[in-house]
Amino acid sequence: MSRRKRRRRRRRRRRRRRRRRRGRRRRRRRRRRRARRREEGEEEEQQQRQKKQEEEDDEEEREAMTNQKEKTFQALTDPISGERLYPLDLDCVQCSRSDIRKFAQEAIEMGIQYLGLCCGSSSHALREVAEALGRKPPASAYSPDIGKSFVMGKSVQGHAKKVRDYMFGEIKP
Repeated sequence: MSRRKRRRRRRRRRRRRRRRRRGRRRRRRRRRRRARRREEGEEEEQQQRQKKQEEEDDEEEREAMTNQKEKTFQALTDPISGERLYPLDLDCVQCSRSDIRKFAQEAIEMGIQYLGLCCGSSSHALREVAEALGRKPPASAYSPDIGKSFVMGKSVQGHAKKVRDYMFGEIKP
């Protein structure tokens, strides 16, 4: 066999090996891509399940907060008189400072760090949210300090103690 033929054979063998290697590499890449797609598909399914569950929870909350008669806050009525509360008498259905603070603390526990309130909120409600987040806005100077109250304070004595006890029903008239 001549040198030329041997070289040609070697070249052919090398080419075949390269092709085989390329084919193996391609197959490996395809397998990896398929595996990634499967994983992504599983993750997507899980995210879709979570989203669906959240939507169901939201729907339950909406159903609990509204009804056919009062679909929006503009349609709210006074439970005693039956008159519409919007726009002048919404005070009786607004959240208290304690409710706002509790809402902010629950949101913080869930990991939410960007909080705000909607229309109808007041400065003292926003201050409660800021204080619940651990901030001290300049308006905190106006926060009520119950410790200084003559009835609810820390060192209540004498007549003020009697008034407090009477207010809380600890002393009968």
